[in-house]
Amino acid sequence: MRKIIFVGGIHGVGKSYFCNQLKQKYHTQHFSCSSLISEFKKQQFDKKEVENVQSNQNILINALNTITINDKPFLLDGHFCLLTPEHNVVQIPFDTFLGISPQAIIVLKDAPEKIYSRLIQRDKVKYDILLLQKMQNIELNYSKFVSKKLSVPYFVYDVSNPDESINDYLDSLFSTQ
Repeated sequence: MRKIIFVGGIHGVGKSYFCNQLKQKYHTQHFSCSSLISEFKKQQFDKKEVENVQSNQNILINALNTITINDKPFLLDGHFCLLTPEHNVVQIPFDTFLGISPQAIIVLKDAPEKIYSRLIQRDKVKYDILLLQKMQNIELNYSKFVSKKLSVPYFVYDVSNPDESINDYLDSLFSTQ
């Protein structure tokens, strides 16, 4: 049985950086939803806007089902909402999270201005700060809803104001092996 710790957050919030730190500390594996989808589709994503949300989520679940992992928890980073080419914010279908079946959810958040700066620096893309704020609010609200529906532990981590209680939370997740 897979033990997935789902790390969510909008583009540019620092999911990969956060997961890489946890990967080192807990000697676990880390997968990115977008990388799994890309590998399975044999197609690289170059934009953050997603056209076929549902079909990509089906591909993600199929890709996850090909991963063989021991009983140790692993990290899966992804999103609770995505941006369409028209810049509409859409929620990932709830069925996707049923398929992922995470044992816990961690959602990263940060000031939209900092996210904006990271996206410019990393991707050379400028998004409206109000759009980033809207996306982050939807991400936070929907992730909380998903965690309640799935009855799994939930932690919001503000990357600009680190809360040391995250360490106890993580230790408890990784010690349930």
